[in-house]
Amino acid sequence: MKRSLLLSLVLLLFLAACSGAAPSGSADSVSVGSAASSESAGSTPAASGEAALIEGAQRWEETEGPLPDMWDFHSAAFDPAAGHEPVTREFTPVDHILVSGKYTMPVITNETPLKDMIVSISGTQVIILENLLSASWATEKNAPALRDLWGETQTLQYIPVTFLRRTGESSYYTVCRVDGGGYAYFFFDRLRDSETGSYLTEDLTDVYLYGAIYAEERHSYSEFADIKPGDSIDKVAQIDHKVYFDKNAVAEYWLAGVEHTHAKGQDVWYIEDPLFTTLLLLDDGILQIAYQYNDPNFDVVYDENSKPHYEYDYSLYKVIDTRYYPDNMVSPYMGDLSELATHDGAYNLNVLDIDR
Repeated sequence: MKRSLLLSLVLLLFLAACSGAAPSGSADSVSVGSAASSESAGSTPAASGEAALIEGAQRWEETEGPLPDMWDFHSAAFDPAAGHEPVTREFTPVDHILVSGKYTMPVITNETPLKDMIVSISGTQVIILENLLSASWATEKNAPALRDLWGETQTLQYIPVTFLRRTGESSYYTVCRVDGGGYAYFFFDRLRDSETGSYLTEDLTDVYLYGAIYAEERHSYSEFADIKPGDSIDKVAQIDHKVYFDKNAVAEYWLAGVEHTHAKGQDVWYIEDPLFTTLLLLDDGILQIAYQYNDPNFDVVYDENSKPHYEYDYSLYKVIDTRYYPDNMVSPYMGDLSELATHDGAYNLNVLDIDR
């Protein structure tokens, strides 16, 4: 039987973030710690009951039901013959920002209230997208074009884009309400050169999805200032309930990977020391946190017939690094796989006050 190291899973977890992800490029970034050097006692998870929710948000709860096929997620096709219709929302924008270029754009407005334009998306979709995109670069191979996600030319159906905000020359984002939870922010920009970081086109309408962030509470950086390498992911979750969303994503990736590998008749191996990163949308910037699995009793071989077989304990993900971006200009976090890093550019993950 073929062995599978689930390399795809490693890369998905490693490139996790939503979304543009984090550190090592912006001059305004602040590195807090680097590698995990000591273990700290894990904390008992508790929702932060005193935290202020973003207006209209709920604290996300895991839903029951079968996992989606994460391997085919990006290829979910928009099919008018099957009765699919582009997601639209009729509204009259307060302002209408016009951008000229080759491709038509959704309504761009920085003043129309969110409640007049927003539509909903499933939490499962956001889990996948946030972790796929939060630390990767927009390229033609790994990021869909905005034009494939909306309007009559839509070819992909997993993000409803009914409007855009504009935060830079070609920097845009849209917002969706997450069923049973908070809000998902999806970011778009032009493609960059993989070595220099310079834009590949002057067309301000030729933009691609490169990042996603899920948020449900309002926090400032000072609330996370004491988080240090070695702290459990549960300690972070005590500050912001959104972290349970990220923690669940890791579990779902693993379970989906096991199911996929079994379906192909392959052996399943655990990935030793997997790394993933998440982004926290704060009132005063973006915080990137990198986690790595830390279990001295780790057993690389997954054997469901052994009794007991090794099982992941997701509370054993420990903080190994944090990066704070007060200017919202975020660079990818590559950790120990720095040879995969492309360039030192940074993407704009700014969210306007009207949407925080």
